[in-house]
Amino acid sequence: MFRRTFIGYNPLSVRLFLERMEKEYEKLVQENGALLAKIENLNQELAEQVTKLRSYVSEATARQAQIEQHKEVVDRLLLACHNWCESEIEKIRETERMEELSLAKYDEDIALREAAVENLRRSLTEQLSRLVEEAKKNVDAGKSQVQSSISQLDAITKRRTPVSFPAPSNKKTGREVGTFDDNQPAAQSTGFGRRVVTIDDDPSICSIVRVVMEREGYEVEELHDGRAAIDYIEKNPPCAMVIVDLMLPFVDGLQVVRKIRATPGWQEVPVIVLSSNSSEREIIDLFKAGASEYMTKPFSTLELAARARRLVGKR
Repeated sequence: MFRRTFIGYNPLSVRLFLERMEKEYEKLVQENGALLAKIENLNQELAEQVTKLRSYVSEATARQAQIEQHKEVVDRLLLACHNWCESEIEKIRETERMEELSLAKYDEDIALREAAVENLRRSLTEQLSRLVEEAKKNVDAGKSQVQSSISQLDAITKRRTPVSFPAPSNKKTGREVGTFDDNQPAAQSTGFGRRVVTIDDDPSICSIVRVVMEREGYEVEELHDGRAAIDYIEKNPPCAMVIVDLMLPFVDGLQVVRKIRATPGWQEVPVIVLSSNSSEREIIDLFKAGASEYMTKPFSTLELAARARRLVGKR
């Protein structure tokens, strides 16, 4: 049957046809293989691109989260900076207000000090004027006494007879010099010599005390700090009186008073304490330590002389 069917066909043509078909099949297979390989390569590239895209998306998501975090941190920092700036501005304003109050108080203190200095200057001027007037009166009285003595001496010379001379008198008090009463200069009745020690770091106060006490007949020695006063007390015999300022460099007046009362020979020396600003407690401590008198600055020279006479008269 087969042979009958294929009778009349050329076997060679069939074989060539089959070979051609096989070659075309192999070619199709090769082309399909190349196409599949190309598709595989495209799939791999697509997978890589998808992986990269996913990586980019992940990175973008992470960066977005970081940006949100950074934005939150920046917001907090801005809020903190704003609050700090407000606080510093308020502090600066408060400091300015305090400085304005301090300047006002400073101006007020300066005005008070200037007024106090002016009052002190006027007081010192008045005191010096009184001292000059008293000195002039004493000089005039001395001149009158000298002229009277010269007249009496001339009379004695002419008569050539012994005559007793009356003691010179003070025109201001009307008493004889050399006698003692409660109003007599203090130096006439002291048993501790004619030496007064004044201790003050203000040279003008020392000068005023010197004038007053020399007018009362004393020799005045000046010291200008508490340490020098302590050294003087330890190395020198007692004096007639000590006039000491409460506020002194190195050692204050209270310690000087205690040193005087604790040093043998000096316990009975009168002590007048001067001060421009003392509390009631300090004054009480001064009298407990042994101060004889207390006077405030500025003081009256007449009052100082009167207190000196009274203290010496008690001894």
